[in-house]
Amino acid sequence: TPVVCPKEWRWCVTSGGGCSVQGDCVSSLNYPSNYGNKESCIITIEQTVPVFTGPIFKLEAGRDSLFINGVDTRFASAVPGTLEAGASITWSSDYSLTYSG
Repeated sequence: TPVVCPKEWRWCVTSGGGCSVQGDCVSSLNYPSNYGNKESCIITIEQTVPVFTGPIFKLEAGRDSLFINGVDTRFASAVPGTLEAGASITWSSDYSLTYSG
């Protein structure tokens, strides 16, 4: 069953349990400590939002993934400063190494 998010929300976690939500902040579980193996989530943007990365941002190259609007985003410098309504963020980790962030 698809998740339906109220339009007054700025964003919504529409799939997966691998994200922690606190106020307007979404992070991997355990942030800023290491995220776990086989974690994932999909976030759908409901309204235009500013986007910021925390001071710790690291992924296992070639294994863990962060896609923003379908673009493979490996570094904090590649994260856009704003996302429009309809945008999506997809994050997943594999089964091996984990990093903080």
